[in-house]
Amino acid sequence: PQPERRRSLQFQLALGLTPTTLVEPVLFLRLLGMAYASLLVGYLFGVFSKSYPVATVTVGVVSNGGACVILWVFRSSWSGWPSPAGPFMSFSLFATGAITCALLVSAARYRWAHAAPRS
Repeated sequence: PQPERRRSLQFQLALGLTPTTLVEPVLFLRLLGMAYASLLVGYLFGVFSKSYPVATVTVGVVSNGGACVILWVFRSSWSGWPSPAGPFMSFSLFATGAITCALLVSAARYRWAHAAPRS
């Protein structure tokens, strides 16, 4: 194995842990699925809210904006991926950026409409 992987395996053995191979990716996929489910619950609360959902919009900005930044920073690592993976990642970069911008515009319009009048 690569030196980093070998050190990781040695560290896991030193702690008395069973070295992992396929378990790590599956675990992270399950955690990602739970994060998506949590976001969906937050978005549903926002959709059915009787007033402007400030918390839901904030969560959307952080989630989509963070994803957009991560996709932008690591875009060179997936730029050579074959179709449909590469184009899907490009679409995801565009979509998360567009959603973030739309949420920020919505928040700005809400604040402007509810700002205290200046005298």
